[in-house]
Amino acid sequence: MYDDADPLRQKGLVRTDMHCHHCSNGFIAQLDFDIEGNHIVECPHCGHEHCRKIEKGKITEDRWDGRNGKVAVPSRRVWKHNVLAMQTTTASEFIRDRWLNKEA
Repeated sequence: MYDDADPLRQKGLVRTDMHCHHCSNGFIAQLDFDIEGNHIVECPHCGHEHCRKIEKGKITEDRWDGRNGKVAVPSRRVWKHNVLAMQTTTASEFIRDRWLNKEA
């Protein structure tokens, strides 16, 4: 069994920040950390595929490009803008963390 106190381990569906190096856009992917194995996360902006491996509730450093045993993460609608300047406050960080289902 693994340590449940590890802050990097997740359980169930978790909204996860992603950055697409192909189109330089950020997006949120909803990953199921209870499903171990190779996951394909498709960028909703450009369709680029990001391959991740989840093991024991953590995304590993392993990257893969095969299609055997994949778990496809479906694209969802995203909200984006490029008009407003990015600002962060303590309140907005708190709200963001709550929306991403991060535990305090």
